[in-house]
Amino acid sequence: MLKMKKMIRLKILDIDDSDELLKIEIHLNNGLFASTLEIYDYIESIQKFGIELTEFPNSKSDEVIYEIGEKGEKWAFYLFLKACYKSDNNSFVIKTKTCNNEFNDSFAESEFEIIAETSSINRFGESLKNWNPKDKKTIEWNEF
Repeated sequence: MLKMKKMIRLKILDIDDSDELLKIEIHLNNGLFASTLEIYDYIESIQKFGIELTEFPNSKSDEVIYEIGEKGEKWAFYLFLKACYKSDNNSFVIKTKTCNNEFNDSFAESEFEIIAETSSINRFGESLKNWNPKDKKTIEWNEF
């Protein structure tokens, strides 16, 4: 089986001049499955997620969630990321769910986990917390 490169990559496609809304391409890959989705969000939301990841975990029951959009016609996309402990293999993971909410042949949906060391999750959080998309267009986390 072909093994892909594990990563989470956020790439700025556009920044709205009027309100600084970011158009972001997010690529998620656990080495076996991958998903790419275009989302829209503000840097403050992403930095808040980063801050929470830098403090993760406080216990094995701790969770950090980033969620934007929802499945269905109301939104153009859905993205769900959750850092948490997975007891069945005694590891920490980033659970991912994506949906492009497209119609017919263009519809795509994914759900998978990326296993990672907590120190690596914390470093990813540092990158997001300090990210200035005007200076650095891409953030890639690939150290697990």
